[in-house]
Amino acid sequence: MNAEERDELVADNARERRAFVISWAASVRTHDDAEWSRQGNVLIDSQLQSARETELSPEEYAARERSTRGSRSGEE
Repeated sequence: MNAEERDELVADNARERRAFVISWAASVRTHDDAEWSRQGNVLIDSQLQSARETELSPEEYAARERSTRGSRSGEE
């Protein structure tokens, strides 16, 4: 990847992040606290359930995640 391609990638990423922040801010303004609380509970409960169901130890899971992230970014 040359410098021009990298700069374009960085600019695209910045545009995507800015659009996400604008979308997130609109969502925060339009949902009341009770809805945020309910959604947060659903998310946290599902994450805890997934953690309980995995057969990997925390160390094995962390190692797998490091490996997966490295392969996604081409760092392997």
